[in-house]
Amino acid sequence: MTHQRYTTGWDRDYNVIFSRGDVDLSDVALGSSSVKTQVNVVFGSGVLHVNPALPVRVDMSAAFGSVEAPDGRSVSFGDTVYTSSSYRDGAPALEVRANAVFGRLVVQK
Repeated sequence: MTHQRYTTGWDRDYNVIFSRGDVDLSDVALGSSSVKTQVNVVFGSGVLHVNPALPVRVDMSAAFGSVEAPDGRSVSFGDTVYTSSSYRDGAPALEVRANAVFGRLVVQK
């Protein structure tokens, strides 16, 4: 099982491929602009950890897999969006593109 943590100033993709893994974005600190990243699970299973106090937007996409949000929303084929209660359009936020292909990704706060 892999464990990947957010590193300040490093906008990167986080990948879980043919394995199990955690992606921990709970240490993201917002400044005057949004932090954008992507999490991909391919032929595996993953957990994405986000800080419940942050404004968060997760664009969830799945093909032959599933992405599950903390509010119970999920997608198994297609796209949907999860936003935290503190998210506001146009304000700085953690913005994640979450993809699952033949895999499962669970977003937890």
